[in-house]
Amino acid sequence: LRKLLVFETPHRLGSVASYLESDSKFNGSINGVYHVQFSPGVDGDFSFPEVHFAGVLSPSASPRPNSASSPGPLVLLQGSWAFSFTDNSSISPVPHADTQLLLNVTIALPEQSRLQNKSDYQVLLSGYQLEMRCLETPQHPCNSNGIWAYHFNLSLARGCLESIDRKEIICSLSFSLGRGWTPSHGGGKPYNYQMAYNATVFYTVLLYQTSYAAKYEKRIFQKVELC
Repeated sequence: LRKLLVFETPHRLGSVASYLESDSKFNGSINGVYHVQFSPGVDGDFSFPEVHFAGVLSPSASPRPNSASSPGPLVLLQGSWAFSFTDNSSISPVPHADTQLLLNVTIALPEQSRLQNKSDYQVLLSGYQLEMRCLETPQHPCNSNGIWAYHFNLSLARGCLESIDRKEIICSLSFSLGRGWTPSHGGGKPYNYQMAYNATVFYTVLLYQTSYAAKYEKRIFQKVELC
């Protein structure tokens, strides 16, 4: 949001990204690269990005993309899903576009890390990248390559399941994006009736032995008493 005087008004949002790449080597500290992208779509703006993360240490952990370490108590897999889509706005005095996608996505498992049972993996979303551009027509000119977004959600719906042959994990990825116009009708600037998007969602998979998880569960999850 853009703050003007003592109240806030929405600002256009362009291409954005937020994801973390970790280093497989551990030399007393956890190293990684945080990727952040913020584009206001037009004019200038500023932001204050923050990164929040949790580290997992294991002798067998390997965070290389779409790969795994040799069999051990804990194996890490990292990769990404990519998809593209366009939206269409309502033709009304208050135009808006709402996109809701439910995508079936898969994670291939290296042979040495195939699942042994149904309770030895967790899939985590570790970031996203969303690029966008306006699709101009003679009837609907573009004002920028940005949107006035009022809703954005990215999550794993219905959980994940392993395939029958246990060579891959199948997940349902839920994506939703809502956008509209500013209360002042864009300050006189035209509304973008159709936008094209390229999205990339990054994931991390934890593969672990059930006995290993049971052994270290108390060490990872501590009970905290709140006053």
